[in-house]
Amino acid sequence: MIVLPHPVSSERLCRSADVAVLCIIATLPWSTSGTSIFLAIWLLLVLPQTDWRQLLRQARRSPSVFAIILFLLTALSVLWSGGVAQEKLNGVGAVAKLAVIPVLILHVSRRGHLAHEALRVFLVSTTALMVLSWVSLMISIPKTALLSMLAPGVPVKDWISQTNFFLIAAFAAAHLACDACTRNHHIRVAGYAGLVAAFIANLMFIHPSRTGLLIIPVLVLLFMVQRIGVRRGTLIGLATSILACLLLWQTSERIRERVESAITEVHRYSANGEATSAGYRLEWYRQTSGLVAHSPIIGYGAGGVRAAMEGMVKAGTLDEKFVTSNPHNQALLTAMQTGLIGVGLLMAMWLSHTIALAGSSLAARIGLAIVIQNIAGGFFNSHLADFTQGWMYVIGVGVTIAAARSQASITANG
Repeated sequence: MIVLPHPVSSERLCRSADVAVLCIIATLPWSTSGTSIFLAIWLLLVLPQTDWRQLLRQARRSPSVFAIILFLLTALSVLWSGGVAQEKLNGVGAVAKLAVIPVLILHVSRRGHLAHEALRVFLVSTTALMVLSWVSLMISIPKTALLSMLAPGVPVKDWISQTNFFLIAAFAAAHLACDACTRNHHIRVAGYAGLVAAFIANLMFIHPSRTGLLIIPVLVLLFMVQRIGVRRGTLIGLATSILACLLLWQTSERIRERVESAITEVHRYSANGEATSAGYRLEWYRQTSGLVAHSPIIGYGAGGVRAAMEGMVKAGTLDEKFVTSNPHNQALLTAMQTGLIGVGLLMAMWLSHTIALAGSSLAARIGLAIVIQNIAGGFFNSHLADFTQGWMYVIGVGVTIAAARSQASITANG
């Protein structure tokens, strides 16, 4: 730990680091470059005042250790990767964010107020994005450096990121509404319930991602289990999920279009070999599964996915149009780079985070939703490797685990 000359300077650095964390959370739904800048600022502020012994102890604990080992294994795997230098760098860089988890847990655990402020900032940021999403649907807004306007109602980034942010925001607001109801804060109940309704309406009528639509019933089930217990929550949650799906299907033409387009894409690919998004995914899953079977233990190294598929093209067993560096499945991407050893570490990391967030505090409930969302989304996307989805997971898990631990400690000490 670097000793600063004045205690006041140390406290100012801590406060500045807190502000940087809040800025990361505020910019994450909006801007990749903004998030990157504040991440760099935060690390520059927090690392000089880090107690490295405490950080090492934190890194050895289960919520951090599997993430660290997975990162180190990925970095080591460049030794047997057949990819070019840039692909290797991209492969390691995509997983490097996992090494930030212990640093974030340690920082937030020492700043008791930070988790509550982080939730407020997250809700304000996602609500602002949701309002802009509605506005951009009704009014033509020109594309700018900040507003990509990828689709109507999707003013920044993409609909996959927007859907995931809105789902977690709605989940958090629903819990806040229930907590306010138990305290008879009726105005807050109405406010939070209105937020939930606005986020869900946005998902119903604007541009939801197909992966997000599959995650909705999972989060509904999780919410019910968290509020009323495992047995009753599972039964009521399943019933509620079925009713919610039927309601969404009947009332939202946009959702019907998204689901039907996926079915149509699979049929067009299967029947005619037509290039479609869903069809490409099926081919990627099939080809990468075969490649994993040929190198199951250590895989093809960081950034080696494209090189391995190009080898199949040269052998005449794969059409060149299917070559990719991302098979859009988290487990398959991990297996391709670091084999079944890496997949085992990935599963262990998810399990350790699930266990760490199995409590009843608000932070634990929201954090568990982020983990479950990442696991479920990992069947159809490589979210941990993506910038926005990966940092959403790292920041969300780091903040909520620290907050849940602090709350558990306060409860235990009376």
